[in-house]
Amino acid sequence: MGKNKIFDEAKKILNENHNLLQLEVQSNISKAKSDDEFSALNAKKRELIFELGKYTNEKKDVKPLIDELKEITKKQEIVLKKIGLTFNDLKEKFNCEKCKDEGVINGEYCVCFKRILSDILLKESGLNKTNLPKFSDVDYSLYSDAYVKNMKIIYDNIENYINNLKNQEKHIVTISGPTGVGKTFLTECIVERAIEQGYYTIYTTSIGLNVNMLKYHTAQVNEKQNIIEPYLTCDLLIIDDLGTEPIYNNVTIEYLYLVISERLKAGLYTFINTNLTPNQIIDVYGERIFSRIANIRDTMLINMNANDIRLGLRK
Repeated sequence: MGKNKIFDEAKKILNENHNLLQLEVQSNISKAKSDDEFSALNAKKRELIFELGKYTNEKKDVKPLIDELKEITKKQEIVLKKIGLTFNDLKEKFNCEKCKDEGVINGEYCVCFKRILSDILLKESGLNKTNLPKFSDVDYSLYSDAYVKNMKIIYDNIENYINNLKNQEKHIVTISGPTGVGKTFLTECIVERAIEQGYYTIYTTSIGLNVNMLKYHTAQVNEKQNIIEPYLTCDLLIIDDLGTEPIYNNVTIEYLYLVISERLKAGLYTFINTNLTPNQIIDVYGERIFSRIANIRDTMLINMNANDIRLGLRK
């Protein structure tokens, strides 16, 4: 799904959610108005408000009118309670009080809109948001004693990094380690926390990214921007299992470098996990990619070296 379609879908969902909430309010208002006692009190309140306006202009004592209005409001509260409502149920509501369901604040996309965007992209990637693990779900008992302390440090460091993402000076995190040590689980914890904090997040496997870059390479000029732009503009890009994708000439390495470089220039954040060692990264992708995802200046390097937890055995 191209960026325009993603944003159109997100705006549609935002509007539908707002409209559903307003339908609920209108239903509550209709229920209140259908009560004869409430309607009579409401009519009296309107008369008093009108009189209050005249009295104010004439600079007369309005205290008696204000006191009467307060008494009517109290009576209405009692009536509403009888029919299972409150005055708050009759007011306009918003799913997001920050942007009033507009999706934008001061020209920037609101957290609520970014969450919708991320949910759409997660669905596209095949991840189910409701099933994503949390950092609190980590089972350290799966690791042998020799690795537990190091794993706790790694998870704590990554959790702290995500919790303070906008303050991080290093914009790339590369997590390397052998198969089965929990890199993908950690990655999914990152996705869950990022979405929870409202970051526009894209999760992709390296194979999925490679397929889309091949589409980008062969697409018509007017189609290219929609394919690549989400990868270049999202707050957080997560690439899982780098090194498992086939290497296409003039595509895989070139566009991986493009995406990572453009994100660095824009000050955006990228997580990469891989089974490859630093030397293998150089062998497969060359010095340019290595300089982007493994240099100390821009990158936090995490080595997850532990027993294979998929086996369920602590060695």
